[in-house]
Amino acid sequence: MTFLNPLFLLGVTAGIIPFLIHLLYRRRLKVIEFSSLEFLKRIEGRKTRWFRIREMLLLILRCLAVVLLAIAISRPILKSTSFGSLSSHARASSVFILDNSYSMGRVGKGKSSFSRAKTTAEEILKLMDKGDEASLILASDISRLVFENPVHDKHLLRSAIMDAELSARYTDFRPSLEIAMTMLQGSRNLNREVYLFTDMQRSGFESLSRGGIHGGKGKRLYVFDSGMTGDGLNVALEALVLTDPLIFERGRVECIATLRNYSPRDVNVSLHSRLDGREMGVKEVPIPATSSRTVELAFSVEEPGLHHLRVEIGRDDLTADNYRFTSFGIPGEIKVALISDRRPTKRGYVETALSPQKGLSMFNPKTFSKGELPSIDLKDYSVIALLGVSSLTSADVLRLTNFVQKGGGLFMALGPSADIHFYNSVLLPKLSSARVRQGQPATKDKTFFLRITYSDYTHPVFSQFKDKDKGDLSIARVYNRLVCTGTSGVIARFSDGTPFIIESSAGKGKVFLSTIPLDGSSSDLPL
Repeated sequence: MTFLNPLFLLGVTAGIIPFLIHLLYRRRLKVIEFSSLEFLKRIEGRKTRWFRIREMLLLILRCLAVVLLAIAISRPILKSTSFGSLSSHARASSVFILDNSYSMGRVGKGKSSFSRAKTTAEEILKLMDKGDEASLILASDISRLVFENPVHDKHLLRSAIMDAELSARYTDFRPSLEIAMTMLQGSRNLNREVYLFTDMQRSGFESLSRGGIHGGKGKRLYVFDSGMTGDGLNVALEALVLTDPLIFERGRVECIATLRNYSPRDVNVSLHSRLDGREMGVKEVPIPATSSRTVELAFSVEEPGLHHLRVEIGRDDLTADNYRFTSFGIPGEIKVALISDRRPTKRGYVETALSPQKGLSMFNPKTFSKGELPSIDLKDYSVIALLGVSSLTSADVLRLTNFVQKGGGLFMALGPSADIHFYNSVLLPKLSSARVRQGQPATKDKTFFLRITYSDYTHPVFSQFKDKDKGDLSIARVYNRLVCTGTSGVIARFSDGTPFIIESSAGKGKVFLSTIPLDGSSSDLPL
């Protein structure tokens, strides 16, 4: 026989307590002989002996009750029953289900629930006799069967249990129990058992309320609770989001961290930030019981390239949800080729917007005429912008298509001079589902105009304009535009509901289509 909780065997010593109470409170009477009562004494003696026997039996039963209670709490297991089965000679088929959901990482008294579960599973495994077979399932909301077939080597099973790792997933035992019952259904052994080692989180059993699992006759389920008692301390870092996912400039980078206190008491946590492995600071954050808080973080980043941010809180009972990661890139020089039908004689609106003053912007625009396009090495540029280009040659279309497919960016601002047949039949079918047609021409007195009434401020292109102080697109007047028939990928619209900007993907690249030119001829948007 072995015991899963041997320390409780100390409670066996409490079995002498009823005996001690009997001795301490036993009445001591002074005996005085009366000759006249001698006959009655003989009759009463027989009854007294019976009362004494009954009292001794009750005393023995009280002592046994305390001893048996201590033994029961110690959780004895008989080795002679071969995995707790009815017959010591019958072989057993067993399935070990080890909960490896992230809640099993909760630590108490220097030991995690997962470690406790492994220790208990190891004790059960020692009872495995020759000829017995067992399987191992690691259970979270998904099930992983460690061995394709049941194994007979308990040393191999022990190694698999000890090498098991925690996952970052929640708990749902239904898939694992279904697999276990299916495996035992095909076993020919008389004894078929399932051992479940878990911290007894309610979420693991909720799916079973929709309907039980039919295990059939001859199967038994043993559940071992390895969870912690009492209310622990658990604060989770639930989210880490960049305030602006499209970072163009070096300097200030902002993000928002969301923390939730799952504990029944108020706590103060330390929020640590590391950027590219460097400590960036610590914030002390008070969080009320069972509540959440958001914290704004800001960092100064000067170097271009890819950066990695790690934010974590101090240690608590469950460390699996204490940290979050995010990455962001600050580009170096972004070269943009601005293509027009004719090379402009002076700086245009787009070139000025991209680089108001040379050396102070990450954008490096360069202007070309469409006739120079064959001589341009497109690999030297990140973005190609077609500004009011009427049409292109087949060779130029092929080069642009390959450029976008390999990850380049293409921006098209179509004006009144655009060859509608060329765009709808040649260029757009290769890069986008959008199609265009001419819209209502502008009146001479410009009394008819449209407004930009919708912009997707969650999109990186327009996120800067969410703050009206940085620019209000809705005040612009649009006198003439092309009408786009595509409806998917629209990130901005005019007041009549027609698209202004359409985004689409082609291979690894992005394509943006503007239904107005950006030279001021059809709107006052550049102003």
